[in-house]
Amino acid sequence: MNKELEELQKREQFIDLAKEVYPLMQKIRDLMQEHGFGSDASIIIRESGYMEFDPYNTDWKMTRYAKEETPIVRYDFQEAITLGEAEK
Repeated sequence: MNKELEELQKREQFIDLAKEVYPLMQKIRDLMQEHGFGSDASIIIRESGYMEFDPYNTDWKMTRYAKEETPIVRYDFQEAITLGEAEK
């Protein structure tokens, strides 16, 4: 099979995949808004089983480190500290 035909088939496969994934992305955005977490986020999915859902500007994150593990919810606490002049 020549390279151009392979690329054309991959293109069609990706378009089919995109048509299935897009409504799921919209649903995630809608759920975020319904639950008060805005509409901006990133999602990472790796073959190893690692998954991460990170709504922006919330300090909350859901992570699963491996396929066998249960997802965990994390909160990133941050606080500015006052430094003396000599420590800056």
